[in-house]
Amino acid sequence: MIISQPERYDKLVVFDISTTPKPTIQSLTPIIDLMSSVDLKALGHKNNGNIGMVRNSLMKEWDKTVPNPTMRAFLLTNLGEKDGEIFWKVNLKAIKSCWNQITDFPAELSGRVFNQPVMFVAASDGKYLGIPKI
Repeated sequence: MIISQPERYDKLVVFDISTTPKPTIQSLTPIIDLMSSVDLKALGHKNNGNIGMVRNSLMKEWDKTVPNPTMRAFLLTNLGEKDGEIFWKVNLKAIKSCWNQITDFPAELSGRVFNQPVMFVAASDGKYLGIPKI
């Protein structure tokens, strides 16, 4: 993080990054568990290594667990295929084991200041950037 070594940088652009914890972020851990629970080898074999068929199968299977079809489709963009083998493009094991570090702002950096030009780029409603903490 730049804030840990501010002397090395002369400016900063932050794109849609929250400086405050969001309760909804913890709702993603069941999604990581769901993705990890899929037996891709068996599912790939059942669907002849066809990634499209695997995606369609999971779209239907996850209908109740992930009710939003856009979210399901987005999650399934993380599937990859090589030589008929289906795999997750993301390292789910690493994400799960490092989840707290990924989602939390390090307490030891709280209160530090970056005294150079900074531009924040966020959604128009700006509700995810904690303005008082910027």
